[in-house]
Amino acid sequence: MRTRKQERASAERNGCKQEKAENTCFDDPNELLTRNPVLETVKHLQKLTQGAPSAVGFRTGFDFDENILGLQPGDLFVLASRPSVGKTSLMLNIATNIALGNARTPVGIFSFEMSTRAVIIRMLSSLTRISITDFWKNQVSGEQWCKVLDASNRIHEAQIVIDDTGEMDISELRVKARLMRSQYGVKAIFIDYLQLIRDSRRSCCASRECEITAISNSLKAMARELTIPVIVLAQLSRQADCQVKPNLSSIRESGGVKQIADIIAILHRCHNEPLSAELNIAKNRHGSCGTVNLKFFPKYTLFENDPKASKK
Repeated sequence: MRTRKQERASAERNGCKQEKAENTCFDDPNELLTRNPVLETVKHLQKLTQGAPSAVGFRTGFDFDENILGLQPGDLFVLASRPSVGKTSLMLNIATNIALGNARTPVGIFSFEMSTRAVIIRMLSSLTRISITDFWKNQVSGEQWCKVLDASNRIHEAQIVIDDTGEMDISELRVKARLMRSQYGVKAIFIDYLQLIRDSRRSCCASRECEITAISNSLKAMARELTIPVIVLAQLSRQADCQVKPNLSSIRESGGVKQIADIIAILHRCHNEPLSAELNIAKNRHGSCGTVNLKFFPKYTLFENDPKASKK
């Protein structure tokens, strides 16, 4: 049992701690006044009209940049589709375009299903338009080998950090992402894919949907903490196979993903047109939604803009 004297002393200590904490938070009372968010926003818009890289975001190399205004720091971008539609290919195409662009932007990739070698082979195939089957059949000409060597040099010189550990806990992923940011300066992180991440902090009795919601919240917090865009792939549920075009409700174990993500894009391919693909920007906090037409070349794991006008 504590005496009144002890309680009084404890209250004084707590009061001192609280006062010290308040003084620490507000060492400079004028700091909040000198920061003018309106003025900063106007300056940002000026940079945007001038096309400044710090304002326009990272260009993906695809027509949907006009919808999403590029990949913005702090954003969580979810790219979803059914298996074998090409979401990993599109993700790697975007990562390659950013890493090999004029700015040579460092990117990080968490690959839970493919090895680092498999990721690089896909990148080489997309850049050279040479299928892995051609290597297996020994059907690569001398001219094609020159293309392979040139592309491999470009990838080697670029700053592409790949982690192929496999299924990972969200806490471990965030630690590794911080290291990628601090050691290699990565400015965009790609994750393949959401449903392979675990959260060991959740109770074993918690539903998988609740776990996915917690993981999505953590990924969004990571994007804001590191001030980088985080692009994560997600699987659509089987009900998408029964739909003419999948929608937001088709995201598997979606939980709060639909509320947390800044942008959600759903990739869809028509069976009648194997080379045609549609990317539906189903949610977009920064601009318009709509469907963008793409061309897909499976043997090169390559997506390209479709010359046809995108639907609005």
